[in-house]
Amino acid sequence: MSIGQMPDDFKIYNYDYDQDDIYSININSLKMERITNTSSATESFPLVSPDGKEILFVSDANGITNIYKKNIVMSNDDSLNSVIERAPIPITNSLTGVDQISISRDGQKLTFSSLSQVSYNIYLMNNPFTSKINSEVLKPTVYISSLKEKKIKQVEKPQITEKIDSVKNVKIEFFTGQYSDTTKTDYDSTTVSYTNFVFGPKSKEEELKLKNAVDNFYPVDNLDENGDYKVRRYKITFSPDLVYANAGYNTLYGLTGTTILSFSDVLGNHRLIGQTSLQLDLKNSDYGLSYFYLANRTNYGVQLFHTARFVYLIQNNVTNFFRFRNFGAVFSASYPINQFYRIDAGLSFFGVSKENLDDPSDPTSKSTFIIPSISLVKDNVLWGITAPIDGSRYRLDLLGNPGISEKELSFYSLLGDYRTYFKMGEGYYSFAIRLAGGYSGGANPQRFFLGGTDNWINRKFATQEVPIESTSDFVFLTAGVPLRGFEYAARIGSKYTMLNMELRFPLIRYLLTGGLPLFFSNMQGALFVDAGATWDKNSSLKLFTKDSNGNVITKDLLIGMGVGARVFFLNFLVKYDVGWAYNFNGFSSPIHYISLGADF
Repeated sequence: MSIGQMPDDFKIYNYDYDQDDIYSININSLKMERITNTSSATESFPLVSPDGKEILFVSDANGITNIYKKNIVMSNDDSLNSVIERAPIPITNSLTGVDQISISRDGQKLTFSSLSQVSYNIYLMNNPFTSKINSEVLKPTVYISSLKEKKIKQVEKPQITEKIDSVKNVKIEFFTGQYSDTTKTDYDSTTVSYTNFVFGPKSKEEELKLKNAVDNFYPVDNLDENGDYKVRRYKITFSPDLVYANAGYNTLYGLTGTTILSFSDVLGNHRLIGQTSLQLDLKNSDYGLSYFYLANRTNYGVQLFHTARFVYLIQNNVTNFFRFRNFGAVFSASYPINQFYRIDAGLSFFGVSKENLDDPSDPTSKSTFIIPSISLVKDNVLWGITAPIDGSRYRLDLLGNPGISEKELSFYSLLGDYRTYFKMGEGYYSFAIRLAGGYSGGANPQRFFLGGTDNWINRKFATQEVPIESTSDFVFLTAGVPLRGFEYAARIGSKYTMLNMELRFPLIRYLLTGGLPLFFSNMQGALFVDAGATWDKNSSLKLFTKDSNGNVITKDLLIGMGVGARVFFLNFLVKYDVGWAYNFNGFSSPIHYISLGADF
């Protein structure tokens, strides 16, 4: 079609169209050719095959958007007069619709979006130009069928181009009393008042309120003399994002509870986070305040905090009640290399004290630490119900205390934690591998201990007490867990390495108990093997030895294995594991673990 083919009196606003079709335009001759002509349908996203003979496009011809294929090249054998007469062939039959198709350069892969489980997802189709379905025509929906029936029965209307004198056809009639158009309804003509309904007529006061509310969206004095919007300084105004309280369990210190308040500005450039766990007074409570500046690629933060923990320790063969306090500040920076990698750096100031509350004559021990640190982090895992099921993540940390104020407390540490996950088939089947380790040196090296699991409720200590000996232990003592089959702190040293392997699988989909009606769903199972060792001097490390019978058994190497189950109960992720220690000569008695929290 060209301009010369249009009628002289053609006006686009006189044209009543109800469909969108696909056309091709020759950019040299400016000739336009129609490719589709599907009545009352919207056709979009045309994609041409690499050889230029076929196209794919999206059409809602049957009432639902699907992908269609059409040959656009005429041959001598065709009995058709034009490409328009060739019917398109559907290659999908989606009930939720297909949109936004895109094809690779070679035409072998097609991506599209479609609604699935209340959200849009992206899908990939291989070899779209050769794909077929069982039908060459999609059955129209009930709505489309009813529209077609109405069009058939519809009385022919006058064309919009006909000149109608709208003034001449006006007929003025006056009526008094109640009036009912009996030609249109058989119902009672009594007027019903909808004043009290939201869709009813508005009173003058309500209309005035509505007008004032609308006027608020059109501020005055917001343009300069050139008609441009005035530039104003951005004012930082904080509003609450999150306010909640949670509870948990710590293996060393027991039950814990925390209230967290998070605030940010409109642009999300500034964030304030307050955290508190108030006890009798500030001296015995946990509290902290953090500020993060997030306007640029590098995020900066500063944190002020105070923590207090209480624990029974044996000193001089007497059990006493101790209070440890840690207060200080942390300055941090985080730089994202890309979507999955980042570099973290920080400078921390800690002031730690240890007080014997049962014996006031015992002097309070105090220490100060200045800790610079740098970390490399990668994380691209896909989470399942209770743990990651695909991808990998790792973290490498280098930190230390140069001992500026106290040389005897100086140390350095290199820590690593690598985890990878292999998804197995459909559902939540996966195999997880974790390799972790730490190496610390200096005058007061950081200590690590192996054995047990995180947040172990029915805890047992191999040391018969919490393995904290000094103020530096309170801050830097690190648990190498899980290592099931052993009690907490089965081995302690300044260096450690650990390997975890775990097969995770769905155990019970749904479970409704009798008596007390408790409902459990998505209970996960686990088969695991844990192994690790910790030591102080490299020369003293001895993984294996021989027993009195000459059999090879483990010494510094700890190996445990067992089974477990995980389920959400009262909003807590509860884990149950049973593990046996193995020393190459047999298994130990089982140890049962009830704990909280996600798996590694």
